[in-house]
Amino acid sequence: MQDERQSGGGKTCTLFKYSYRDAGNFKSCGSVLLSGRLSQSERQLIEGKMESSEFFIAEEIGITPLYASLYAYSGGMTDEDHVWHFFEEFEDVCDSDNIADMSCWGTCEEFAQRFELVSSWNLTLSPHARMT
Repeated sequence: MQDERQSGGGKTCTLFKYSYRDAGNFKSCGSVLLSGRLSQSERQLIEGKMESSEFFIAEEIGITPLYASLYAYSGGMTDEDHVWHFFEEFEDVCDSDNIADMSCWGTCEEFAQRFELVSSWNLTLSPHARMT
């Protein structure tokens, strides 16, 4: 099975890298560790479900929203906040890489299924929805 292949002495994993950037261009970056390797069709499905192939609602997928880290600087939500997170890239990694301190979110298949369930993005899941 592709997910169980060994590479560089460890199990293959995928990082889903994403960010949040407010209208003032303040940015917070994050990543989600997925067990296994996303197939090309799963990658295409995920990107195809995103708004303009790059924007998504973190709450709808079940991953950690990143805007809260900016609240430390702004004192909370501002009129520059919005609902969208930005997809950065997929990165194939090995569990022997520098990911030992990361918790695994779940499998690549489960992650792709979350995106597959999206028919249209539910903006109301973000606390910033009332600001748009």
